[in-house]
Amino acid sequence: MIGEPRRLLNASVEAFEEMTPNREHNWCCGGGGGMHSMPEYRDVRLQSGLMKARQIGNTSARVVATTCANCQLQLSDLNEHYGLEVECVSVTELVAKALN
Repeated sequence: MIGEPRRLLNASVEAFEEMTPNREHNWCCGGGGGMHSMPEYRDVRLQSGLMKARQIGNTSARVVATTCANCQLQLSDLNEHYGLEVECVSVTELVAKALN
């Protein structure tokens, strides 16, 4: 499921900017495997998400969207920890806003 969210984003927002690398070569946010629910792994999560934080920082994005609830939580933590100054939302939220 790589193309579908991108088609939805392109149809729902004014300017869609793809991070690089992307698709099959995309960096993981570091929150996979449910690690977000285990507070003892917070430091590991934040450190393993550093590449994703840099990837976000290299864009002009003010909003970062994901289809994954775990990723949304992790991206919000990375945003706060690394001072990215972005809003982390789900693709579903953006589609819903576009329909209003």
